[in-house]
Amino acid sequence: MLNKRTVLSLLVISLALNMMLPQPTYVSASMDESDFLKTDGKFIKNHSGIGSIVNLRGTNLGGWLLQEDWMGTLGVAGLEREGWVVSASLNADNAEAAIDGDTSTTWSSGANKSNGQWFQIDMGTKHLFNKISIDAASCIGGYPSAYQIMVSDDGTAWEDVASGTSDEENTVIRFSSQVARYIKVIQAGSSADWWSIAEINIYSEPVYGMENWTATASSSAVGTTPGNAFDGEQSTCWSNGTAQADGQWYQIDMGKVQPVKGLLLDSGASAPMDYPRGYRVQVSKDGADWTTVLNEYGASRITYMAIGGYDARYLKIVQTENAASNWWSIAELSIYTDGAFDREGWLATASQSGTLASNGLDGDTATGWSSGAPQTKGQWYQIDMGATHTFNQIVMDSGTQSSNDYAREYEILVSVDGSNWIQVAKGYGTRQVIPVNFPSVGARYIKIIQTGISSYYWTISELNVYLHVDEYSVRQKLSERFGNDTANNLFESFQDSYIQEEDLDHLAGMGINAVRVPIYWLELMNQDGTWKANPWTHLDWIVNEARERGIYVIIDLHGVPGGLNGYPTSGQTNANELWTDPWCQNKTVEIWKGIAGRYEGNSTIAAYDLLNEPVSSDSSIATANLYDTLYNEVRSIDPDHIIIINAFWDFSLIVPPSTFGWENVVYETHHYAAANNGRDTIDWNAQNNYIDYSLQNLAYYQKEWNVPIFAGEYSFWAFEDLWAKWMNGLNALNISWSNWSYKNTLGSEGWEPNKFWAFFHSNSHQGPDINNDNVDTIRSKWNAFATTDYKPNKRLINLIKLFAKDGSSVINQYALNRSNWSALASSTEAGGSPSNMLDGNYGTRWATGGLQTNGQWIQINMGKKQLFNKISLECGQTVYDEDYPKEYQVQVSGDASNWVTVASGSGFGYKMVIPFEKQYAQYIRVMQTGTKKYWWSVLELNAYCEPELNRSGWEASASSVESGGSVNNALDGNINTRWSTGIAQAGGQWYQIDMKQSQTIDGIFINTGEDTEDYPREYRVEVSNNGIDWLSVAEGEGDSAAIVIDFPVQNARYLRIKQTGSAANWWSIAELTVFGEAMMGSSGWSASASHTSLDSTPNNVLDGNINTRWTSGASQIAGQWFQIDLGSNQTFNQLELDVGTELNDFIRGYIIYVSTDLSNWETIATGLGDGSILRCNFPATNARYIKIIQTGEANNWWSIAELRLYQ
Repeated sequence: MLNKRTVLSLLVISLALNMMLPQPTYVSASMDESDFLKTDGKFIKNHSGIGSIVNLRGTNLGGWLLQEDWMGTLGVAGLEREGWVVSASLNADNAEAAIDGDTSTTWSSGANKSNGQWFQIDMGTKHLFNKISIDAASCIGGYPSAYQIMVSDDGTAWEDVASGTSDEENTVIRFSSQVARYIKVIQAGSSADWWSIAEINIYSEPVYGMENWTATASSSAVGTTPGNAFDGEQSTCWSNGTAQADGQWYQIDMGKVQPVKGLLLDSGASAPMDYPRGYRVQVSKDGADWTTVLNEYGASRITYMAIGGYDARYLKIVQTENAASNWWSIAELSIYTDGAFDREGWLATASQSGTLASNGLDGDTATGWSSGAPQTKGQWYQIDMGATHTFNQIVMDSGTQSSNDYAREYEILVSVDGSNWIQVAKGYGTRQVIPVNFPSVGARYIKIIQTGISSYYWTISELNVYLHVDEYSVRQKLSERFGNDTANNLFESFQDSYIQEEDLDHLAGMGINAVRVPIYWLELMNQDGTWKANPWTHLDWIVNEARERGIYVIIDLHGVPGGLNGYPTSGQTNANELWTDPWCQNKTVEIWKGIAGRYEGNSTIAAYDLLNEPVSSDSSIATANLYDTLYNEVRSIDPDHIIIINAFWDFSLIVPPSTFGWENVVYETHHYAAANNGRDTIDWNAQNNYIDYSLQNLAYYQKEWNVPIFAGEYSFWAFEDLWAKWMNGLNALNISWSNWSYKNTLGSEGWEPNKFWAFFHSNSHQGPDINNDNVDTIRSKWNAFATTDYKPNKRLINLIKLFAKDGSSVINQYALNRSNWSALASSTEAGGSPSNMLDGNYGTRWATGGLQTNGQWIQINMGKKQLFNKISLECGQTVYDEDYPKEYQVQVSGDASNWVTVASGSGFGYKMVIPFEKQYAQYIRVMQTGTKKYWWSVLELNAYCEPELNRSGWEASASSVESGGSVNNALDGNINTRWSTGIAQAGGQWYQIDMKQSQTIDGIFINTGEDTEDYPREYRVEVSNNGIDWLSVAEGEGDSAAIVIDFPVQNARYLRIKQTGSAANWWSIAELTVFGEAMMGSSGWSASASHTSLDSTPNNVLDGNINTRWTSGASQIAGQWFQIDLGSNQTFNQLELDVGTELNDFIRGYIIYVSTDLSNWETIATGLGDGSILRCNFPATNARYIKIIQTGEANNWWSIAELRLYQ
């Protein structure tokens, strides 16, 4: 393990994160046949596999040709409004405008808002619902200032189910689930604005039924019981019977472990002020071990809490504030799921029963309804849901004990009244679980009619009903409402807006050389399996645009007919029919044959990604078998393109290429560490450990299966240092990668990890209501998801840019020495001290001693000005893991008076590494800018910077030198001496250093010392390896006596600073510091080798003499090795092999291993040698032994003149 007090064990970019969005400029690099990719062993190469290694480094264009709601938007699905009648207290003749699906038309009160105005909906029949959205659209200020939501069965007797205030044009109101026919929204406030409704929609979000639940509480008022909170009656409630106080609690036992997505508490119409002033929500599977999932403040009668997904049986709400004048009351509560509708109170009947029809609704897969006889046409099973539901899928499960008792053929009918029936679907079953999709419909009754025959009984172990918003269901509904042509046109309009030429310009400007393009099968085919008239429009466009920019395209069939894993991300929720349905398999084959025929020989196409995240629905059907079928079908048309095989979830679920004789294949992996109910997303150690495991796992299969690996999807949340470590590790192994994804809508809520899903984030535009909005409204809402409608994640863009450009090196960074540092804070807990965060002891801490509030701060005095470009804050992994700042600003200062903000954001975990542009300052201040119901704690705070290179032996020269001065004064370590031009600044002046050997560098620091006005007014920094051919790496304007200049990592011997401005002042440099990889001394090291010629010794590589060498004394063959013993465990992140004068004796292929004990070895780099210096940069590793294995062959001997390590 690395010493956390002195070394940050992760790599962080040395390129300054200048927070500037890359400009959409690129150099035209149109591709030709020389760019055609094929595999060669572990590597992808151009020139059809015989050229140079090409590592694909890119991103996924997720949400484009397969819509996913969190990258663009699919929208929402409101209750079907057919037959609804609306009325209003004012301007009633125009009330229909609020339900016409057109946000450009509006009902308005026609008068200033005043208490008592109302808008009413008659839905015709009783419906199930628990959410309303009231959208004023473009009518600024048209929202209800205050409101009451009333419901009724008959339009006469009304019940108050929600009340509150609003200040948003789109007012979303949640409440406990209701079954009612009438809804009335009452304006309960007043203002000078009119009340306006462009669209009002009603929704039913899935919540759990609460039958057989039990509840307990810390206390209960006389006449109330904890069970009153979920009895479905607003008129009853649980109350604690006393003033709110910290520590009071209310607990629910749901009877079994199930996913919890959210929680709603309603204090009730009779006690709207009895909401919890502060609360902590805890969940548990056993009632003993509890996990806190929320710790927030209450603000109104209805408290809605999005929890994010925890598996729990028990749920506890703990009061964390005091309110002397209010009891704590809960009239109704709801617990949300993302699954099926609650079936409590539903009734089932059947044409014949061998078992009870109700068994199909009891939640127990061990029971079920059975026909009790072989399947025959006309048998039926019917459910009455008690009220009208809006739904678009049913799932029939015959159960594991009756897996062959699925319906052979079926017809699905629905009805509002049980008398008039409409057919919504028909089809055939192929396996135990049968998902049936149809355009969303509003109905109370569902009847399934058997239309096939079988010797097996017909069994329904469980029947569930769903409302999904995925691409399949949205396309179905839009086609039903508007016809196929209009539905396709709407999707095309979205797609044309979502990804445009400018997006490809941005990617090319970042240096990205590949895009993975997830597509849905309905992009190419109609739902009946016929080809669309223009299936290739968007694929052809992206291929042509990418070709112009030198970007490869990976075609990823992300969603197939019938579904391939049941995930909504693959286009069809709960559907996984590919494995058992011949029609789905045949159509998938047909799609790939069409793609192969279209793009055969196209050099822009990097690979065909046959199946995304395949999960077989039948354990007897191996994923590899279907892959082999697809492989052979593609190869029959296109023998040359790379085929990608998805190792999902792991390599253990797929077979090596030798099993079927696959050739020219790449294996793909996806990497998301989100275990422990998502807690790992804010757990630095969990993410770091996962990266360590994954890199070794990928290296193992890369070697053992002798195939290239492609990390096709990944995210490491807000941990920029870990993103850097991951991509650095992949590049060292020559593994291709593409992050997920190009953009996503998340992030506007302020949670930092969500922003790091993509290069562009935070789009809060409202998606369309698929069931109710008209064509123009849907098009208008979908067109609000162009990239310009998102916010750029400049930090991630710059991070990816560094690793995509050329896979360049990163510089390991070290914690600054904290001796003589001191700390202050705005407040400190009793008995604590700010200095605890600097003591290197993780058993001590600084803490505020109170809850987080805006304005709290900690301040560090480093004793003198120093250079640094990131800090780390650690609040502890276990006891204090929520004590990280809610929101923060990092500020720096030279005098503790004048402060500059260098970073800001939201907290994202108990260990936060925060990078910023390199600073030269003495003081660091971290400001708390948010509020949170936890203390703010810091166990340890560190600041980091790259090493300053040792300047011993360096030589300097310059265009001129002042009389009596010396060019070497800028390198002598004495701030009181200087080099100076001796004349006024003028363009063309220069200062140059010879570092005597090639160095890995990424920045310089120019300090003019006491001559504070002698800084260069304008400059250009150039590097060279021979002193003749120069590359410009940075340019800018000087503005102070201390100038920090960062640039992309370079390998160079010479560095030159050119003056490009002019000034009356001389140009002076008191000290010039160069940052980069610091070469380690080799004293105490020893070397050994598998082969050594008689006239050389392995230790020659450590003697510092380029004219001596070790050589194998034999032709290069796979298996030769060279090993270094460093004498003790040491940290390093770059290795160089220099062949010296024997230019052709470079290693042809290599794998580099490290070990602490000569027994357990880890792979850190894999590749091919191609020149006299092999330079391998990898994540910082701590080891004693290094072994380099030869994997290539050549007639030349293998020689090493010098082996260098860097840290």
